[in-house]
Amino acid sequence: MKAELGFLRDIFISNCYPVKKVDQVFETYKPNIDERKEPEEEDQSLSVSVPYVQGFSEKFQTIMKNEGIKVVFMKRRTLENELCNLKPPKGRMERENVVYMVDCKVCGKSYIGETAQRFADRSDQHQRCINSKNRKNGFYMHIKKSLGRKHKNRGTAAMHWEGVTYLDSEIHWRRRKIKESLYINAYDASAEVRGLMNLEKGIKVDACWNEFNEAFRSEAEIVRSRQLKKLGLRTLGPRPRTRRRRSIK
Repeated sequence: MKAELGFLRDIFISNCYPVKKVDQVFETYKPNIDERKEPEEEDQSLSVSVPYVQGFSEKFQTIMKNEGIKVVFMKRRTLENELCNLKPPKGRMERENVVYMVDCKVCGKSYIGETAQRFADRSDQHQRCINSKNRKNGFYMHIKKSLGRKHKNRGTAAMHWEGVTYLDSEIHWRRRKIKESLYINAYDASAEVRGLMNLEKGIKVDACWNEFNEAFRSEAEIVRSRQLKKLGLRTLGPRPRTRRRRSIK
């Protein structure tokens, strides 16, 4: 303590405080130090943990108490307890923090999006936008402009919500936004989105990422095909364009 007070005194004096005033303050200063409390004695009594058995445990507890031993009853480990504690796996629509792709049942065009919430909640939001004819929603604008009269009336039913595929997962919101943009660009590298239902490209990413478009799309198609295979569905989304061979006349 003396060394610390001496250090503080030198600091005050070096900052042009009057020496007499500093000495006066430090002489009258009395540190407020609480008296150290003696540590409480730990409970040295013995204890034992045993399964509870009705009709026997009460008598056993009494006998052990007379011997100065504390008895703690615990739940027995049974097959029923083990099985009942198992939590059911989350459904596909319950996934969170994902980059997702939803296909149109009519034409196979896809929409790529991202969400931090459950996809079930996000799909409900999209469907409300379709029903309310929200022109800022890619699903509604696709139904309005691209589908014929025969399919326009299908509304939300035109989209394969249950067949959603998850391209990636990411908890951090900005990294998730970047991944969304990378996948959008991988499926449609044009300046304006035409091959997807999206109305915009998402967050701006550097043009250097265009070199990886093929790799991103190839990996995404592998992931999609695996997920759709488990659902017993085929890939509905956009496929790579192939050049038609000219017939030789």
